[in-house]
Amino acid sequence: MPSPLAVGGLGCFGLHATRSALDTVIGVRTPQIQDIARMTEILNQTRTDEVALVNPRLDPKRREQVVAELGKAMEDLAAARRQFAALPMTAKQAELWARARKALDLWRPKHERMVDLVADNRIVNVEILPGVMSQYLSHYRQWFDDLRHAVQSKGRFTGDLNPYASDFGHWLAAYHSSTTSTITEDPTLNDLLSALQQSHEALYDMANDVDDLLAKGRFGKARALLASKGQPSMEAFRNAAEAVRNYADDRVTQFDLAADFAFGDVAKAFAACVGNLQDVSAAVASQAVNDGAQAESLSSHSQLIALAATGAGLLLALGFGLLLARHMTRRLHRTMGMLQELEQGHLDVRLELAGQDEISEMSRAMDVFAEDLQHRVLGVNAATGQLVAISEHITAAAYRVSDAAHSQAKGVEATGEAAREIGLSVGQVGE
Repeated sequence: MPSPLAVGGLGCFGLHATRSALDTVIGVRTPQIQDIARMTEILNQTRTDEVALVNPRLDPKRREQVVAELGKAMEDLAAARRQFAALPMTAKQAELWARARKALDLWRPKHERMVDLVADNRIVNVEILPGVMSQYLSHYRQWFDDLRHAVQSKGRFTGDLNPYASDFGHWLAAYHSSTTSTITEDPTLNDLLSALQQSHEALYDMANDVDDLLAKGRFGKARALLASKGQPSMEAFRNAAEAVRNYADDRVTQFDLAADFAFGDVAKAFAACVGNLQDVSAAVASQAVNDGAQAESLSSHSQLIALAATGAGLLLALGFGLLLARHMTRRLHRTMGMLQELEQGHLDVRLELAGQDEISEMSRAMDVFAEDLQHRVLGVNAATGQLVAISEHITAAAYRVSDAAHSQAKGVEATGEAAREIGLSVGQVGE
């Protein structure tokens, strides 16, 4: 029937259009929003890690983890960028994405430079080392002046003479104990601290020798030893301490540069990236809303078309049904008319209806029945005619026999009459 085909065709068209719009939302807009959200999330986490890295008190092990996480984040960011770039875009989205891509390209080298400044730091509390070295240098200058004064005054030295019991000795032992693995991973600082410890021990060895001489009253020897070994030992210790301080200063300077960079150029570049990605996200979200509205509009339009087509189909079906009913009624009326004609004895009436439906098959059966009935009736009529002819022949013969019998009866009567007359005559003769 044309109506179901029309409804089906219009329905398929509407479904295809609606599905196409929904596919755009599901297959394009949703992944775009997810990719933008993923890039923004990576950037925010990266920003958090950047701030952590420029903290000089960050545990070295944790610093290693953060650096590794940042490397993985850069890979994930690149993957998200590739996925987003592979999706279809509107002209507006392409324009905004070009700006975001440029911002990301400008941000990444600044981020990597900031990370490089502090990534290889393996020193715990590096920012306190310069102050510690300056403090102990000042302390040991006074300590050496006290030793020199003791030699000049020919008295005993009252300062500490045990390098491991001194404040500096305690600090160095504690620092070395708490950061052994860290120092091992920073060979430069490890070498500098070893040299500092050696010069510290040499300085105390010299002080103990001088104090022994003072205790023995050998003041000249003490003065000579202080002049020959004391000043060089103090100079060696000072140089070693300044080397540690300078090395720590360089590290602190790197942290300062990294911090300035992180909260300056890197922060600006980061803000530009996030801002541009937000613009892209807003454009994608707006387009997704438009696509969804278009899909909804197409769906509503398709429903209206389908309803209209269904109504039209119902009207067509009704009209077709009426025509079919009329056609069938007309054929049934012809069949009833044939039956009435047969009832009146008109056996030569035929329906002769064409078709393959049940009524056509019934009409052909009735035509065969009427044909057979007609043949049978004609046969009966012929036999009846023969019987009538035979009956008439028998009747005529009966009439002839009756006439003959009548004639014979009359002859018998005449004979009887003659006999009676003869009897009378005989009687008369006898008398």
